[in-house]
Amino acid sequence: MPGKVRVFAATAGTQTSGGNGYGSTLAVGDFNGDGLDDVAVGEPLAGDTDDGAIHVLFGRTSAVGTNPGTLPLTKVALGQPQTSGSQLGAALLAVDHDNDGRDELIIGAPLSTADTPPQPAVGHVYDVRVAATCPAP
Repeated sequence: MPGKVRVFAATAGTQTSGGNGYGSTLAVGDFNGDGLDDVAVGEPLAGDTDDGAIHVLFGRTSAVGTNPGTLPLTKVALGQPQTSGSQLGAALLAVDHDNDGRDELIIGAPLSTADTPPQPAVGHVYDVRVAATCPAP
């Protein structure tokens, strides 16, 4: 069966230095509802304290042209306090569990602590509806 390969270009600053686990987890889905595949890239060891991050690379219709941009997600962006060692993005899943035509992004942070550090690591799972638009590249 013939397949198709799509290359997602990241904007400057999306790639990170080695050792952060960039690309160790991936999820593909239509997060912004435009009918194009988007890619969520996990970076569970991002930051000085291994708190982790996810970069959502939005799909586009052609190999050349305007890059639709990326959306970085951290615990702070998700409304959670910055803590050490959460490893946000160690697990990723794209699923349209509310059947609205837009995939939600399920994000695992297996070593996340309770709301008031320094509690023991309990782990968290975040159900994220990615913004329909993202910052300009």
